[in-house]
Amino acid sequence: MEKSEPNILVTIGQQLRSLRKKHYPLDSQDAFAFRIGVSKNTYISMEKGSGNVSFLAYIKAAELFKNEHQLLAIFAATGKPNLFDRMPSHDTKGLNTKS
Repeated sequence: MEKSEPNILVTIGQQLRSLRKKHYPLDSQDAFAFRIGVSKNTYISMEKGSGNVSFLAYIKAAELFKNEHQLLAIFAATGKPNLFDRMPSHDTKGLNTKS
């Protein structure tokens, strides 16, 4: 099977690597992983576009570059149903919720 376009995680990994090299040119993958609070193996997986990395790891990197607002925009209301509009609502009767 032929792929006509790269996987989005691969593209994100390439962009992350580019940002690391631009803004922290002296950081190795290991040093940058420490900077964002993930293991070296996790960061290497992020740059490779692995699907086994938690979204939180990408949020940490986005926060370092002050781009977390762009991640939030993915889920922003656009007049079209989004991921959360399609989720079934849950009955919260009997749940102990505190404000």
